[in-house]
Amino acid sequence: MTEATPANTGSRLSGRRLTAAILSTTSGVLPGFLTGALGVQLRSELGFDEFGLGVAVAAFFLGGAVSSASMGRVAQHWGAARSLQTALTVTVACQLAASLAGSWIVLVAALFGSGLANGLNQPAANLLLTDGTPASRLGFGMALKQSGMPSATLLGGIAVPVFALTVGWRWAYLAGAVLALATIALIGRLDPPTGGRVSRPDAQLQSSRRTMLTLATAVGCGAFAANGMTSFLVSSAEASGLAEAAAGLTLTLGSVFGITSRLVMGARADRLTTRPLATVAAMLTLGAVGLAALGIGSTAATVLAVPLAFGAGWAWPGLFNLAVVRANPEAPAAATGFTQTGTYLGAVAGPVAMGLLVENEGYRAGWAAAAAVALIGATLASRAARLVVAETRPAAPNS
Repeated sequence: MTEATPANTGSRLSGRRLTAAILSTTSGVLPGFLTGALGVQLRSELGFDEFGLGVAVAAFFLGGAVSSASMGRVAQHWGAARSLQTALTVTVACQLAASLAGSWIVLVAALFGSGLANGLNQPAANLLLTDGTPASRLGFGMALKQSGMPSATLLGGIAVPVFALTVGWRWAYLAGAVLALATIALIGRLDPPTGGRVSRPDAQLQSSRRTMLTLATAVGCGAFAANGMTSFLVSSAEASGLAEAAAGLTLTLGSVFGITSRLVMGARADRLTTRPLATVAAMLTLGAVGLAALGIGSTAATVLAVPLAFGAGWAWPGLFNLAVVRANPEAPAAATGFTQTGTYLGAVAGPVAMGLLVENEGYRAGWAAAAAVALIGATLASRAARLVVAETRPAAPNS
């Protein structure tokens, strides 16, 4: 049996809407991932430790956790364009504040505000993409849109040699604000969606609360592992013996593997009638192996583990959101806003827990914990796959 798939009502994927969705996703999450990548320089200038870095990154995702479920419903009601422009305007203001931060607490406040805005930005970007996108292209489209997150990580890695080690880390946040402004301008030029499914502002979730909670918990475990990884990979790579610039580029390398894997798996999901959540479970399992290998602590192990940790352990979100949208085709923003709450809670817990473990026990303990939680996420994703199949009614329209 397969998960519900919306009706195929066309074959064209709007390039402009897709570009706007990718840039919105990248701009919305960039403040959090920049902070993880710039951790060494931020700690040195603002005077905080590894745990402080974990809390700072967690503040961004805590903001998203607070706002995501309600903002998903707001995005469903307001529509994609208005929601995205509102969210990105707040993101610009918060990145300007981060660029001027003179203390840890100001940085944390700016990141929390960015996270609140991202709680609206992410479901709105999903809505922008799914409205008008044919079912036959939605898997690849969702993978492209979700590539915005590793793209933000890639930009964070590049920011180390380009900004942090030259003109200073503050310019990285300013560059992020410019990207968000450009995205706002692009969204203002979008045409209404044509072809494919168009969601309704008052649509209700089709999945049961039990299924949605299982999905949210599964994605929370995956986010725990992934965000712990992106927050501490650069610092861990330096501890393994890599130079500052090389450590930053390790994050960039991992992001390239993550983006490539997302696109390949998204295209595959469009061609095959497989269950995306089952694939998510398999990818989380493989990612756990890569995370455990990072705990070895040698330069060689770090370089070899990064492709697996990113290429499997952080390449599944597009497939996950595809499964959520297929199960709730009339209300993609509300549905992904609900599950995104789990993402944010896991993303809060991951950096904080790893910060504590790294500070007190070392990187080996931190990577072991990330691997264990990823395996729990894999188990829950498998459970969610069965629940979604059980709730699918063969006779239901567009299922």
